[in-house]
Amino acid sequence: MSSPPLHCACYESERIGQVLVKSEGREMFWEVAETRREIWRLLLAVVLIVVTWGGTMFVLAKAIQAIRMLFGATTLPKVLDFSSSPGPVVILLLTYAGLTLGIALAVWFLYRRRFRTLFGASERIRWDHFGLGVLAILAITLAMLLLTFLAPLFLPADILPEIRRNLDLSQWLTYLLPGLVAVAIQTSAEEFAFRGLLLQQLRARSANPLIWAVLPSCVFGLIHFDPSAFGETAAVLYVLYTTLAGIFLSIITLRTGNLGAALGLHFANNALFVLFVSLHTYLSGASLYVIAPNMVASYFNFSLFITYALIAYTLILCAAFFLWWRRA
Repeated sequence: MSSPPLHCACYESERIGQVLVKSEGREMFWEVAETRREIWRLLLAVVLIVVTWGGTMFVLAKAIQAIRMLFGATTLPKVLDFSSSPGPVVILLLTYAGLTLGIALAVWFLYRRRFRTLFGASERIRWDHFGLGVLAILAITLAMLLLTFLAPLFLPADILPEIRRNLDLSQWLTYLLPGLVAVAIQTSAEEFAFRGLLLQQLRARSANPLIWAVLPSCVFGLIHFDPSAFGETAAVLYVLYTTLAGIFLSIITLRTGNLGAALGLHFANNALFVLFVSLHTYLSGASLYVIAPNMVASYFNFSLFITYALIAYTLILCAAFFLWWRRA
C-alpha cells in the first residue's frame, strides 16, 4: 500500500495549525507581516540582529577593559565570575539590550513597520496577560516546591541536594531591582526575537506549525544546551524542556493574539531561577539561595537529581498548558 502524498500531510499539518492559533481577536497576530514575508528579508534580519548584538557585546567588553585600565587591574576581574557575585550576572543579562536593538533595526529598516507591532495587532502589551503568565509560573513553582518536600519519600538520600543561602540579604536586596530590570531586558529580548519577529514572519509564510512553532523552538532549545552546568543527560533534557516551552509559548502567543502572556511567563520563570533559587552553576551569583550537592552527593548524583527535577518540571508545565488549553 502506498503512503499518502506529501501534500496531504502538509495540508493536515496546516489544518492543525489553524486550530492551534484560533485567535481571540479579529485581527491575527501575524497579519502585520503579510506584506513583507520574503525569506531573504528574514535571513538578512537574522544577520543584522546577530551583528548588532555582537557589536554591542564587543563595545561592552572594551568598556570593561577601559575601566580596568583607568582604575587599576584589581578593580574588575579579567574574567567575570558569574557564580560568585551578582554584578557580573546583571552585566551579562544587560547585554541582551543589544539583541533588542538589533531586532528594532530589522523591524524598522527591513520590514518598514513600528517596533510595537511585535506586541500584537493592538500594538500594546496586554498587561493582564502578562500578570496571568506570572501567576501561572508561581503556581508551577509551588507545585515543584511540594514535590521537593516529598522528594525524600521516593528518592535516595545520596542524590538529594541541599538548599543553602548564597548571598547576604542586604547584598541581595541591593541587587534585586537591577537584577529584575536585567532579567526583564533578557527575557523580553528573547521573546521579541522568537515569539515576536520570527513567529510573525514564519506564520505569515506558512500555517504549518512545524514551520512557525517547532522549528524556531528547536533553535531556542539548542541555544540552552550546556553540559558543563548540568551534565550531558540533564543538558539534553533541558534542551527538550526549553524546546517544548518554546512551542507552548508560540501557541499561546498566536492564540491570545498578543505577546503579553509569553513575556510574563518567561520573565517570572527566569526571575525565580536567577534571583531567588538557582542551581549551583555559573549563573548563580545573583541568587539568594542555591541548590547544590550535599556533603555526600557526587556530581553524578547531583546531575541525576537535576534530571529528575527537569522531568517533573516538564510534566507540570505540560499539565498547566493543557489546563489552559481546555479553558481557552
